[in-house]
Amino acid sequence: MGIWTTQALRARGIGRRKQARMVANGELHRVHRGIYVDGKATADSFARALTHSLADVALAGHSATQKHLGQKLTFPLELEGPRTIRGEKFQVKHTRRQTTQVVDGVRVVEPLWAARQSKYERGWLLERYYQGHRGIDKLRRDVERMRRVPRQLREFLTRCSIGADSVAEKILAEELRRVGFQVQHNVLFAGYRYDLWLKKLGILIEVDGYEVHSDAKSFVKDRWKSNDGAGLGCVVLRFSAECVRFHLKQVVAKVKEIALWIRQGRPRRDEVGVKGNPVFNWHEGVRGVFI
Repeated sequence: MGIWTTQALRARGIGRRKQARMVANGELHRVHRGIYVDGKATADSFARALTHSLADVALAGHSATQKHLGQKLTFPLELEGPRTIRGEKFQVKHTRRQTTQVVDGVRVVEPLWAARQSKYERGWLLERYYQGHRGIDKLRRDVERMRRVPRQLREFLTRCSIGADSVAEKILAEELRRVGFQVQHNVLFAGYRYDLWLKKLGILIEVDGYEVHSDAKSFVKDRWKSNDGAGLGCVVLRFSAECVRFHLKQVVAKVKEIALWIRQGRPRRDEVGVKGNPVFNWHEGVRGVFI
C-alpha cells in the first residue's frame, strides 16, 4: 500500500486528468483532498494515509479502541486533530490536547485519552488494554505521562477491573463493588500475586480456574500461598471459577460473612458442632460428597 499526495503524483508525471482516470479505474483511491492510496481501499490504509499526511492527526474514539485492542478497523474512522475535517469515510474532531503513540504504523491517541473521549466503550477498552499484573504497571506509567487525568476518568478507573486476569475474577470483583466493597486486582504480597485484595478488611481472594491450578506444582504452590497470606495476618479465601459463575450469590455471601466477622474483632468461633451450611449441601458440583 502506497500513500500519495497530488504533488508526489505530479512529480511522477501523473497530472490531474490521469489521476482522475486512475481513480475511476480503481488504481488510486481518494482519501481526502490531495491524499490518495493505491492498492485495496481499507479502513487501515485510510488511517495510515490520514495520520501520515495530516499534521498532528491521530485515531480516536471507537477507531482508537479497535486499534489498541488489535481489532480490524472499520469505517467511518474517528480521528482527532488541531482542526475539524469531514470526509466521506472519516471525521477529524478538533481537540486542544492529545497524547499519542504509533501502533502498527498508525498514530493513535493513548488509551486513557481515548477513554476520556469515548465514554460508551471506555470500560471495554481499559479493562482489556490494562489486563493482568503488567497492565497495572502500564496504567501507572500512562497516568504519569498523561499528567492531568480528569476527575471523572479517575473515578471510573476505581470502578474498573484493571489488572484482572480472568472473566470469573472480573465478575466477582464487579459484584463485590456493587455491594460496597473496595477491590484491587493482582496485588503482590510476599512474592505471590493474589487475584483480589479487600485492603480495608485484610481479605485476599483467589479465583482458581481448573486449567491453571490442576497440576501437582500448582497444588503445592497454592497451599503455601494461602499459608503465607495467613502468615501476613490476612484472611485468604479461595473460590473456584465455576463457583463464581454458577454460585455467585453464595460466594458473595461468604465474603460478607467473613467481612462482618473481621469488623466484629475476629471473635473465636471454635465451638464443636457450630451450625453451618456445608458446600456439599448446596453446590451442584459436589453435592452428596462428605468432607
